[in-house]
Amino acid sequence: MVASTEATARLAVLIVDDDATLAAAFTRVLGDAGHEVVHVATGEAALAAVRPGAFHVALVDLVLPGLAGAPLLAELRAVDADLGIVVVTGYPSLDTAVAAIGVHVDAYLTKPIASADLVATVATVGRRRGVIMHDVARLQAVIGRAVNARRLAHGLTLKQLARRTGLSISLLSGIERARSAGSVGALLRLATALDCRIADFLDGL
Repeated sequence: MVASTEATARLAVLIVDDDATLAAAFTRVLGDAGHEVVHVATGEAALAAVRPGAFHVALVDLVLPGLAGAPLLAELRAVDADLGIVVVTGYPSLDTAVAAIGVHVDAYLTKPIASADLVATVATVGRRRGVIMHDVARLQAVIGRAVNARRLAHGLTLKQLARRTGLSISLLSGIERARSAGSVGALLRLATALDCRIADFLDGL
């Protein structure tokens, strides 16, 4: 759903909290970190918003009016098993929060929450959930440099490499200049022609 940015992925984050002031602060901090943020105030609204793949991470307040706590977390998991869930709690200790919930979640944040802790926790949960942490531009640059270096090491011109791979000179030039990462098929042809593996083009990530 969401494109990535360098250093941390651009994540889709759902905030479930009836404290509008706190939610606005979370939205500002996470937005400044490059994430897409949606805020809802109730558990029912959260269930209406969540669908498989819609969000990477959900920040869920432990205490909400209506549907809340373990029942809400269980229903969120049932809708999207890959959703990273971070429980936001005002309990004085995490042990108390864990006992109150009795359901596995990815992380806990205890109020008051420092901005750096919020951003770091969301990024960590995103990594655990397998979100790609590299942006497209960086990927293209790394592949471009690798292809160029291996072509030159083999003493090949773009025209010669084009003949070996069956790829156009314009495509090869675009890959080397980081205008395109190339399709998997194109990278496989390049890897074969340059006597390496596709993974070797990604060593700089």
